[in-house]
Amino acid sequence: MKEAGWIEIDQPRPGAVVTWPEYEGHEHIGFVLDNNEYISHALVERSPKIHQQKLADGRTPSAYYWHPTLDQG
Repeated sequence: MKEAGWIEIDQPRPGAVVTWPEYEGHEHIGFVLDNNEYISHALVERSPKIHQQKLADGRTPSAYYWHPTLDQG
């Protein structure tokens, strides 16, 4: 992502990409919807799911990424 111009940001903002730490060999990525809601793939449901920042297994985000072209929208 960094090679494509994405920069790491300190705080979540709507539209940002979010990553969570690896857990049992599973890396996790999603998007910030707003300050309290995130969306990512749910393994059990096998579809996108809206959830809180903290995942059900207790992981919290490890990084947020933003692309400057998102500011042009």
